[in-house]
Amino acid sequence: MLENGATLIAYIDPGSGSLLLQFVIAACVGSAIALRQRFGAMASWIRQKATAWRS
Repeated sequence: MLENGATLIAYIDPGSGSLLLQFVIAACVGSAIALRQRFGAMASWIRQKATAWRS
């Protein structure tokens, strides 16, 4: 709020809005890829240990 009691209204122009949306989408996709790689590496390690244990 401003000193005189008026409410300050925030404005995001289309260029900034699309940049923000692009950042959010890129963060989600990047996180999904990173998680997939980590879980794949962990699953491979677990399978390798299980195979060695059975032998």
